[in-house]
Amino acid sequence: SEKKSCSEYNSYEWGLEQNPLIPAPYIISNTRKLINDSHDKDVKAVFQRYASRDVVYLSGERDTEVLGPQICEDDGYQGPTRRERSERFYASLQALWEEVNVNGDERQVHDRILVENVGHDHALMFQSEEGLRGLFR
Repeated sequence: SEKKSCSEYNSYEWGLEQNPLIPAPYIISNTRKLINDSHDKDVKAVFQRYASRDVVYLSGERDTEVLGPQICEDDGYQGPTRRERSERFYASLQALWEEVNVNGDERQVHDRILVENVGHDHALMFQSEEGLRGLFR
């Protein structure tokens, strides 16, 4: 599977596991502290805490440039474009929520807003109607 062929998929800079190529002891200690000090003893508990937060993801409708390999030889696991990666990440949050949701809560995890006619441009994202709605809801 793609996950097995890309052991770095969950390494820092974007994941929770240590990455020997990016020495960042503050990340390692903070991640451990988050898990241990909060009585969250595993990643699922950390995810439940993360899922309880009010988060909005903005994704550009035109952010469709094919990026090529960025973490692994074939980044098909995450998707070839930022927009597709955003879609897959959001879908994975919902799927993981179904696995760890012990209270039967049927809500979705966070919100994802597709910003019309915008590519990979943070200023246009935040100044858009969709971006402002996400920030000031």
